Amino acid sequence: GGARCHEVFSNIIDCLTFASDLNIEESGCSAITADRDTDALVLNGFMFIKADFCPAETSDITFASFLQKELLCGSHINDSRVHASTDEKYRWNNPFAIGNYFGDGSSHNSITLAFKPRAVIVFAADMPFTERESSSSPNLWLYAGIAAAGYGTYGVKITNNGFRADNVSTPAEGYFTVPRLNEAGQVYLYIAFR
Repeated sequence: GGARCHEVFSNIIDCLTFASDLNIEESGCSAITADRDTDALVLNGFMFIKADFCPAETSDITFASFLQKELLCGSHINDSRVHASTDEKYRWNNPFAIGNYFGDGSSHNSITLAFKPRAVIVFAADMPFTERESSSSPNLWLYAGIAAAGYGTYGVKITNNGFRADNVSTPAEGYFTVPRLNEAGQVYLYIAFR
């Protein structure tokens, strides 16, 4: 019956895992079947264990087990130097964010993200990366920029929760480049890397 099956199965699992209480939350088994090739009875079972301690550390008994004490007791499993954290796994599976914003014409536009990007690329939709202000002007308008590792092209700066895009009307003294990363009505796209 179910209760007796649970008791026997729990005892078997307990012995295989160093005769210790591993806080088995749920276990069960299917009907017993006969295996003609091995001439044996087969019991398929399952268990859900919730143990936040290592009982094997307090026992010097060594069972012929499919688990090694070193693996069960955290010398390997709890080593954050060799295992990825939840945050690291999320960044690996979601390495970047793609989005857009509409320019509002102000001198700075702060784009807020849910993280501080390691690198960001910004560019205006349907525009070249650079364009001359006019045929008679030496000024070069910049419609794209990139920033990474604390540095960036003129007009893009990484912030603690996103990035800032600049829109300048005239170049700084001695320069001919003018970032135009927030022109009113212009659509801008970005790729931000976690």
